[in-house]
Amino acid sequence: WEEVKVVVVSGDSRLLLAGTGDNVVLWRFSPSDGTEPQELRHLHGGGLYLASADMSPLTGASLIAIGFTNGRFEGWRAATQASNEMGSAVTDLWKLPRAGLSRFTAIS
Repeated sequence: WEEVKVVVVSGDSRLLLAGTGDNVVLWRFSPSDGTEPQELRHLHGGGLYLASADMSPLTGASLIAIGFTNGRFEGWRAATQASNEMGSAVTDLWKLPRAGLSRFTAIS
């Protein structure tokens, strides 16, 4: 890993989002059952450099708002508990390209 530039942890400490120069990774932790951390999403390169991020609690999940240095703005819904359904851990809520607009420096 390069230098970590952005770290956001959910209020219940189950989700952690980390951003480096060219990586964005979202993990889920389940400390009560002793399982290993689970990587839910990993974006690498392609101009998706994380500028800012924030999380807000939802019922059984967290809303993750992410701003990239190229102006792109994404929203994800990430489940805080493991599920038996394939692909249900992270849902894309929006992906706004914001081409030609200034980048987000803070989200709150």
